[in-house]
Amino acid sequence: QGLVLARDAAARGLPLADAAKALAAAQPRHLFLDTAVGLEEVLERELHSLGIPGEAQQYHGGLSITAEESSLWRIALGSRVVEAVRQQAGKSFSAPFISTLRNHVDSIRWADFLWFTTKPVASHIRVTTESSRLYHTKLIENCVWAVMEEQRESFMRGRLQHVSDSEFYGGPPQGLLPQPTVHVELRNDVCQLSVSATDDLHRRAFSWHAQHEAYDEEYDESGQSRAPLGEAHAAAFVLRSP
Repeated sequence: QGLVLARDAAARGLPLADAAKALAAAQPRHLFLDTAVGLEEVLERELHSLGIPGEAQQYHGGLSITAEESSLWRIALGSRVVEAVRQQAGKSFSAPFISTLRNHVDSIRWADFLWFTTKPVASHIRVTTESSRLYHTKLIENCVWAVMEEQRESFMRGRLQHVSDSEFYGGPPQGLLPQPTVHVELRNDVCQLSVSATDDLHRRAFSWHAQHEAYDEEYDESGQSRAPLGEAHAAAFVLRSP
């Protein structure tokens, strides 16, 4: 289907770059749909109601699904139970040693997930480890960051050969969004890398109004909602109501 879209774009006289973007958008990608623990089945039913194709696999606190980019945006815009969407970055791999982790992280083309500029990589790296030989989260974070920074330097050296100095050192494009969060999950020496595909989803506009007598602000200093019921649980109750 992706090849058909790319050929159709080329037949309509679109530039090669646009045809390549159409092909990339149609490529299936593995997504992790995070929600509150216990709402996995509710989220799966919601995906069916939204007409999202593909068979979802449950994990603790979410679902994984293979889908095209169009499904990613439909989930982000239409789902009320999902709290965050992450895209898989490479397949899971065994990482009992830091050298193994580094080799596998370096095998991923991070320019496909991050936008490289003249400044060092600024992505937040979130590490979780459970029952693994590698347990020092800061060591893992530094390893992943170092690999991404090396790729950024190599990418920018190559770019410098094709653009003028003024364009290269002119700074990032206007309106550039913050870098996505990179997730590193280690369980039983098996590592899974993923990148945030969305920011925080579905913060209720009415929760402050309902709580204004008890709280001065809707969210506390850490960004957590002060409402006694989270957005995902509230949506799940509505979905289960007759």
